[in-house]
Amino acid sequence: MKRINTAYLVYLLSMFFCVITSCSDNNDKNDIIEDGLPITATIDTRVIPTDLTCKMYVFWKSTNLGDTEYECKETIVLDNQSPYRMKFHNNELINKNFRFFFMAVPKTDSKLNIYNSDDQSFAEGDLWSELIIRAEEKELIQDYYHGFVDKTSEEIMNTNTIQCELERILGQIVLDVYRINGNDINAPMPIQSEYVSSVLDRVYQIDIQYSGLTKEIGFDEDGNIIEKSSWDSSLNHTITPTMTVVTGDTIHVQLPQSEIGLEVSGKKVNGSARIKGTCSLTSSPKVKVKYEFKYYDTTPICGNNDGGNHTLDCYKQKSLVLNIPQESETENLLSIIPNNYTVNKAGIRLDRIIDLGVYTSLELVTAWGNEESNN
Repeated sequence: MKRINTAYLVYLLSMFFCVITSCSDNNDKNDIIEDGLPITATIDTRVIPTDLTCKMYVFWKSTNLGDTEYECKETIVLDNQSPYRMKFHNNELINKNFRFFFMAVPKTDSKLNIYNSDDQSFAEGDLWSELIIRAEEKELIQDYYHGFVDKTSEEIMNTNTIQCELERILGQIVLDVYRINGNDINAPMPIQSEYVSSVLDRVYQIDIQYSGLTKEIGFDEDGNIIEKSSWDSSLNHTITPTMTVVTGDTIHVQLPQSEIGLEVSGKKVNGSARIKGTCSLTSSPKVKVKYEFKYYDTTPICGNNDGGNHTLDCYKQKSLVLNIPQESETENLLSIIPNNYTVNKAGIRLDRIIDLGVYTSLELVTAWGNEESNN
């Protein structure tokens, strides 16, 4: 019988276990998906427009070490047209929860930026609670989007993709003006006169002043938006309607004039107007809006009796002011809700808003609420 060399056997066994251990260690470092896990962001199920830049902030936190804060792991710029593929290592996924935060902003001259609590650009190692989104200017356009997705390590390993549907991070203030019968603000009716095209006839300028707009927001641990600070000063915005002068007696403001923010009201009633105002970060009830309508009066001051063939110079320029809420009110301030309109409703009992300045016994009936934005 051949005798087994004990020392050689020990050597073989030790080499076997080394190979097993090496393979195990190597597997721990392998990617869970060879080509990476696809990550996509969309807006209304559509790919993000090419004029926007979308960044993804990857956060993680351990579940077994008592960590309560998400920490930024990395920041990635996503391709607008094709999914980004992110590779995860097995040893990264052990006992981890992930949060994927997305921000899409205009590629050129973005007015929303992300900072940390030290007023530095948000970067790897910063905490979720330190994330601040700041408006660099008071007046913003609507094309700013955000969203986030939370995933555990098990969910990441069991999914084929991580997909996030983004929505606007801003809300927009609008004013609907239309004729009503009596005091029912919720029952708009068409204008009555065949000589009037819209409630804004004879209005040549609309000056809007906003106060209490939010400057900075953050998020709580569940992703809910938190207001951080407001602008100290007001925002002034001017809309100049295009007027059609038929005769001096007939000065129309045809609607819509979408390029300057004038539409037909949400009820689509003939002759009604929707005045789209500024977009703003979310706000609790603390916003005030003042509208000043400047218009040409209906009574000529030229002294000429020429059968109505007057020019604009024949009419005195007047103004009508609408405060929402009324100056005496403090409890009915406006809220701004992301991805929604804050709709202020103004009901008049005649065809034109300027008639409120002529028939002073009439009052403007107002109310407001929120309406989902779908554009």
